[in-house]
Amino acid sequence: MAFKMSGFSVFTKMNGNTDGQDVEPTKKQKRQGRRQRNKYNEKALKNKPLSESRIKFFNEKINNPNTSKESVKEFKKLLKLNKRINK
Repeated sequence: MAFKMSGFSVFTKMNGNTDGQDVEPTKKQKRQGRRQRNKYNEKALKNKPLSESRIKFFNEKINNPNTSKESVKEFKKLLKLNKRINK
């Protein structure tokens, strides 16, 4: 016996996404992703600090006007973390 509820389709996911498009992450998911990335970066920098050439590369990217604001923010965060961990 098959029936269809009004407004419900078996081909629709619970969030209403029917064609597999990427869904914007929620604030909680973004926060969790940032925390996870920060933990990974800290662990990686403890094991192997940034080289002088890599630091120079990040500084060039920060000063480049074509670099996105999000990237600049991440580069600054990495440089600050590297400096704090590897004094």
